[in-house]
Amino acid sequence: MRSQPSRTREEVLEILRETLQGLRFCPDPDVDPRTRALFKLALDRRIALLEAESAEARRLLNGTGYLI
Repeated sequence: MRSQPSRTREEVLEILRETLQGLRFCPDPDVDPRTRALFKLALDRRIALLEAESAEARRLLNGTGYLI
């Protein structure tokens, strides 16, 4: 059985952003508003964390593409 290739950080960020945008623009009326708000908060925090990690990784890279 083949395993799927792991996603890059940018791919994960894109999926999280799309999910969050979908929740903001097309909320499911059957979902409890408090639960939806907590889920959106969790997505916001995860996105912020991944963006900060990406920025730090870029800062640590030198011109050759290797970590310093």
